[in-house]
Amino acid sequence: MGREKKLLDEVVTNLTALGSGLSDARELFALAKSEADEDTLLAVSSDAKTLEKLVVDMEFRRMFSNVMDPNN
Repeated sequence: MGREKKLLDEVVTNLTALGSGLSDARELFALAKSEADEDTLLAVSSDAKTLEKLVVDMEFRRMFSNVMDPNN
């Protein structure tokens, strides 16, 4: 039970961080676009790539979430 709780806590933490990151990036993108700020747009792009890596990692973990997956 403890191990499962830890895994679920990690998923919730990742989803919360992802939601917050997307919201922040959306707001920053709109602001940078309206001001034509290239540096900030590049920073938003970098942040989006980091969020994409988090999603890819979560998808990979979901694919191998069966109880028997750690076994040979």
